[in-house]
Amino acid sequence: MRRDRLSRPVLALASGQTLAWAAMFYSFAALFHAFETDLADSKERIAAAFSLAILLSALLSPLCGRIIDRGHGRILLGTAPVLGGIGLLFLANAQNHGQFILAWLVIGVAQSGSLYEPCFSFVTRTLQGDARPAIVRITLVAGFASALAFPLGAVLAGSFGWRVAAICFAGMSAFAAAPLLYLGATRLEREYGHRTDRAEPSRRPRHAVSLAMRQRAFWLIAIA
Repeated sequence: MRRDRLSRPVLALASGQTLAWAAMFYSFAALFHAFETDLADSKERIAAAFSLAILLSALLSPLCGRIIDRGHGRILLGTAPVLGGIGLLFLANAQNHGQFILAWLVIGVAQSGSLYEPCFSFVTRTLQGDARPAIVRITLVAGFASALAFPLGAVLAGSFGWRVAAICFAGMSAFAAAPLLYLGATRLEREYGHRTDRAEPSRRPRHAVSLAMRQRAFWLIAIA
């Protein structure tokens, strides 16, 4: 494999994953106390909204896998963060618990098409046997998402309020993560897409996730 050609699309995917995780996942923890204070709601009810988003994301994972198997992975990776941005805009305007839950459900749908599992499935489908180094690189870079989300959320929420912070995270998802993921996936597919003819659709998504979870770097980042 010509690593110089591979490094740019992988860097784009890694950067997009970092921003997507920061905006659609870690933003919840970064703004949690602001949610609780402004919405005058219990910790349990606020946490339940995020739990429902994660559950919905998991339930939609097989559908996203089929979309990737049909050759639409770059479209999925490029559009899901835009939906995440819309969900974060809904969140910024939530006035009650029902609207808060609805916003996180929209974000959960976006998570299912833009975070690690669809990204790794796409990379594995495209690179097949050469996917391991790319997945490790993406995991290592995206591990810094929390280091981005927490200070950014704290500064924005402290200075302008959590609603402005949510709007900024929406912009990060729709206007930064989405184009990076789309461009990285498009270039990777253009350079190595000919390999997908030999891929095994039914095994790719599970193989992609298990491949990442076998990496020591994955667990070091997860624990951190």
